[in-house]
Amino acid sequence: MYDGSEITQEGVLCISVAYRLGVFGFLDLAPLLGADYAGSANNALRDLMAALKWIQDNIAAFSGDPTRVTIGGESAGAKLTDILMGVPTAKPLFHQMISESGGGERVWTRAQSQSVAHGFADEWHSLTGNDPSTLLTAPADTLIKAQRQFIAACHSISLYAARLTEDSFRFIPRNRSPPAQAAGNGCSSAPIAMKARCSSARTRKETPWQRTWATCFLTISPRCTRGIAKSIRK
Repeated sequence: MYDGSEITQEGVLCISVAYRLGVFGFLDLAPLLGADYAGSANNALRDLMAALKWIQDNIAAFSGDPTRVTIGGESAGAKLTDILMGVPTAKPLFHQMISESGGGERVWTRAQSQSVAHGFADEWHSLTGNDPSTLLTAPADTLIKAQRQFIAACHSISLYAARLTEDSFRFIPRNRSPPAQAAGNGCSSAPIAMKARCSSARTRKETPWQRTWATCFLTISPRCTRGIAKSIRK
């Protein structure tokens, strides 16, 4: 947690918020429990939007201006900030953003989200012997244990984390290559280019060194995973 007291000395009201993580905030339960749970993979975003709605309704009581709300974060917080820029219903809730080490590359397709859900369900059954319906009443510590085991299973290959099956968590690469080598492997720099194109008067472009540095932390474009998967199989 960052201490917001420094920024408040400049006359800014600083509000930090909590949101659900992991299986609680990002797991797509619809493939496992039905249509009533559609959108559960966005629970964390809903938490953030609920906080922003509270700010709109209440910040004036703290001498704040609801027409000048700036959101921001670092790393995961920055990525969520970037994602909120693409959520239409979040648009009226804030007016400026600060993204430190962010990017929208962690937004996956619905098919990928469903694949993760089925992979987690397999891990849940392996751990507990139960079907997905028991997720609704399971203790939080058991859910977290299953989550940790699932992540560990998906990171079983040292250079790139992969689970190369047709119907489970397909691929989570961990890019340990220098930027030039990563580009040489055919991996697109599209996430960085996209971020630069989205810059406006309210969002400052990254400097060249920031773009280079960020490449080391970007997950590889889904278009590159097939080639990498083949090279691992060899």
